[in-house]
Amino acid sequence: MRSVYEHVKGLIKNCVDSQSVTADDIVRICEVINAYKESLNNPMDCEVINGVKFYYEELVMTDEIKDQLVQFSLLADEDAYTVYLDNGKVIIY
Repeated sequence: MRSVYEHVKGLIKNCVDSQSVTADDIVRICEVINAYKESLNNPMDCEVINGVKFYYEELVMTDEIKDQLVQFSLLADEDAYTVYLDNGKVIIY
């Protein structure tokens, strides 16, 4: 019976050079998959402003915060950000 490593290595063979895939790579891939699954179970709220998505949780989206996001969205380099409050200050990353 093949090991889990060999099985997963075989599954990704068509995507990358399978000879360069290590056990650490497999662990990292599993971590990404688990994080994705967890995010499906705990979806964040999203506010779209000027085509920019702002994801947040446990945050009351006030008009003041929306105004800050509008200003930020006009200069945004990315199409999605996470927003949270830190000691009353809006943090966007």
